[in-house]
Order: sequence, then structure tokens, then C-alpha cells
Amino acid sequence: MHVEVREKAKQVSKAARQDKADYRAAIIEKASRAYERHDMREVYAAYKKLRPYVPKRLRMVELEDGATAATAVESSKRWQRHFAVLQQSKDTTWKKLKMEAEDADKKRWEEHARRGVASIPTVASVEQACALQKQRKAQGEDSLPPDVFKYFPREMAEAWTPVMVKSSAVLAEPLQWKGANKIHLWKGKGDPSKCQNSRQIVLADVAGKIYHRMLCQELEKSTVGAKRECQYGAVAG
Repeated sequence: MHVEVREKAKQVSKAARQDKADYRAAIIEKASRAYERHDMREVYAAYKKLRPYVPKRLRMVELEDGATAATAVESSKRWQRHFAVLQQSKDTTWKKLKMEAEDADKKRWEEHARRGVASIPTVASVEQACALQKQRKAQGEDSLPPDVFKYFPREMAEAWTPVMVKSSAVLAEPLQWKGANKIHLWKGKGDPSKCQNSRQIVLADVAGKIYHRMLCQELEKSTVGAKRECQYGAVAG
């Protein structure tokens, strides 16, 4: 199933690159017409949109022995060790993590019964969830921002619904949806080179978050009838 997720992400990324190329061609054409009219203000405004992205300079990170990380890889490893201690996690490999997830999914399938057909996502329900995504939010590991899901809900629903249906049918979601990218943000005070002065945020795949939200909604429908009067504090309405 992980292969299917990667393939869907590649297809969407390819379409996004084509749209970006068309967008750049339209800007260049607009700038050319403005140049013919000697409208240099519009020429500058058009080409300003084509400026390449310049990444920020690598922030200096202090290692455990007080030395400074010399490379981006060394800095990344330092952040990984720092947050591993805070979260009491362990260092592992993708292959080992995949094997553990497959064993857990197999055990879950043997111990639990299938859910009802009503809980399986449909194209319409996925499309509705895609249209509700917020704009200008960070993207996850698949590099697909929420804006793509919001502006093209029908296309994204047709692309991701088969994966979600399969996940619901076999009671096992893609391993990529169980993880996320970890980003460190400086708290705004203290030495930014020290890891303890930064906090961590987790950026998960948008498709995975949509699937999880839909599952939570279905679980809420099946459990709301069993709640007592003292448990309605978190229920809408």
C-alpha cells in the first residue's frame, strides 16, 4: 500500500509541475507584451514573480560536547537525538519500521472484525473533506500542500479514494500516514543554537489527515450513544 501512496503522490506532483510551467509561461508572455508597450512597471512586477527561491542560511546548532555542527547532516542528526530523548523514542530504520507495522496490522486483522460498509470512504465524502482544507498550511512528507486538495477536490478525491478504501477494507493504513516530518522552531528567546530553546512541530501528509478525520467522525457516530451525561463536554452542540 505504501507503493500506491508514493505513486499517487508522484502523479499529483507531476501535474503540479506542469501547472507551474504553464504559469511561468503565462507570466513571461505577459511580461513580453508589457515590454512591447514600454510598461516597465508591469515588466518588473511580472518578473518579480519568477525570482528563484533562496533558502535561509543554515542555523548554527550546538552539539552535546559544545562544538558546532559543521554540516546540515550533522545538524539534522543532532535534532533527531534531541527530540528522541524528549519523546522517549528510539532510532530505527525504514525497513525495520515497515516490518513492525506489517506485523501489527496482521495481528489487528486477526483480532478484530471488519467494520461496516458505511464506514468505508466514498469519492463524495473524500471530495467534501478535501474542499474543507485550509489554505497556506505546511505540507507533509509527500510535498502536497492543502491548497492542492482545496482547489482540486474532485481530482484529489478520485486519486486518493482507492487507497483509503483499501485501508478501510484491510484495517491497515499506509505506513507513511502513521508518521510525519518533524520541524524545529525557535521559541523566540534564548540562544537559537541550543536545541532546548526550540520546540517541535509535526507535519503529516494531508491525505493521511483527511483519512484520520473521516475515521474519527465515523467512530464518534458509533460511540455517541454510549456516552453518559457527564461526558458531553467535548461534543458539539
